[in-house]
Amino acid sequence: MSVEMTRCPRCESACVVHLKVSVGFNQWRCNQCSHQWDFASPEERVLVPNHLSGGRAEQFLEEFLAIKAVIKGEAEKIWNSCSNAHQVISVAANEDKLRVFTEQFDRWRDQLIALQAALIVDHLMPLLARYQISSNEQIWLFQACHEAWSPVSAGYEDWLRVTIRGALYGPMARIPEWVWLIRGAPRDLARLDVSPQEKTSRLFHCIAGTPERELVVHRKVAIAKAFLARQGSASPTANNGSGKGDNISAAAERLFRWEDLDQRLLSAKTNDLAEEMHKRTVEAERKIEFDTAQSGNAAGYLPRLFDFHEQLADEWAERLYAAHCEAWSQQSRSVSAGFIRVIRDRPVAQLIAARKSSVHAGVCLRGTRIGEQPNSGALGEWHRRIDRLAARWNSKLEADAVACEYRAQEHVSKAIALPSSSPRKPGSKKSGRVPRLACDFVGFAGRLWLEAPRDSGQAKVSIKQLAQIGSKLDEKGYVPPADYLEGRYAKELKAFNSRNSNSKTGAIQTWSRLVSLADKDHLRGMRRMLSRCAEKQTVP
Repeated sequence: MSVEMTRCPRCESACVVHLKVSVGFNQWRCNQCSHQWDFASPEERVLVPNHLSGGRAEQFLEEFLAIKAVIKGEAEKIWNSCSNAHQVISVAANEDKLRVFTEQFDRWRDQLIALQAALIVDHLMPLLARYQISSNEQIWLFQACHEAWSPVSAGYEDWLRVTIRGALYGPMARIPEWVWLIRGAPRDLARLDVSPQEKTSRLFHCIAGTPERELVVHRKVAIAKAFLARQGSASPTANNGSGKGDNISAAAERLFRWEDLDQRLLSAKTNDLAEEMHKRTVEAERKIEFDTAQSGNAAGYLPRLFDFHEQLADEWAERLYAAHCEAWSQQSRSVSAGFIRVIRDRPVAQLIAARKSSVHAGVCLRGTRIGEQPNSGALGEWHRRIDRLAARWNSKLEADAVACEYRAQEHVSKAIALPSSSPRKPGSKKSGRVPRLACDFVGFAGRLWLEAPRDSGQAKVSIKQLAQIGSKLDEKGYVPPADYLEGRYAKELKAFNSRNSNSKTGAIQTWSRLVSLADKDHLRGMRRMLSRCAEKQTVP
């Protein structure tokens, strides 16, 4: 045993020793009051607020480690309750194994999401309030949640191994085909000439990345909602200084990072926009110069030029902002206050600054070319006009961001008030998950699928019949297909639309168009969706 200077969280005594792992413990022990508590790692000690020291700091760590142990125990209960997942998959038919696995995976993930929300709301938020952590509290909460959740995230891959193969260790002699269709599975890996052990290891590591990414997204949302709920009815724009009054804005801001925006979706839109604007600039400048020469009033050139460029910059900023919103929506993400502020402060602000300097340089270059220096007063007026435009955009987007915050606050307030405002009546049925598809669509599509083989007298629905079903769905307005297909089929169709939005093939926005392209994956997704709808029908 080696003596290390620290203080007991109970009696504040410095007479403590560290019982290391080599002797069967990894704890502190107080020689005065005999209290023992867990030894914190460097990553856990980083979470101690700066204003805590001595026994108070050790008391904080003791509580945090207790929370971490509780969450780990609850996660183990979840894993134990899913122990029969492999058996359920094993007895399923080959064509149903992927569906059964997805159902088991979704159930497991939803339980972890609920546990993560409980960690934030029931454990970390009270700890934050109890120790009065006010400096960078959102950042602290993100770090604390990550550290407390680390034992759980370490078990993702183990759960997947046991569920898919039935054992924790050892390579799989043969990886079933349906496993390569799981979300996140690296399909190219199946063709690589590597050892079975390495292939198995890579496979489960990649699949485990799916729940990790999904739970991180839910973690950010849960933290933001926790701060919104704590703020109550306070205005999200109050105390906008350096204090903690901007907690809602800070939490929402961290829900969006510039790196989250997929540049592959965005670059095509911004490049086309820039090319169009540059062509318009060249044509307009030639026209303005020609009209000025025709009128004989050389002094009218700069006012006309500045009028055009101010309108162009305004339109360019509007379309640039819309392009970013469209790309973000294509990633199935909603526009938040943080997103609006980042787009305002980065691409929109950079565009207006670039137009300001570009027009100034162009005017000076023209003056050098014709041997006549531009009017400094006119250039000063241009700077003031473009600065006013920047201020208008700043105010407009800030207003949109604040409106988003109020809407989010109202949504959270309703969600919090809902359980207490509508108590469950005795004997009432437990409400389940809200159906993804509307009941009228499910009924209509299911009837079409059931009637098709009856009319033709064949067991399988033909391509021609699929086209007829697609036309009827289009007539009813159940478009685009990507909103109705299931799981990976919807993702594949959205990816196809993103790749071909500007090509001759074009995006698939109707069911008739989907059938006409005769892509086997798209048709398989359509058949699967229709059969699922038919399963929910009552056959007369």
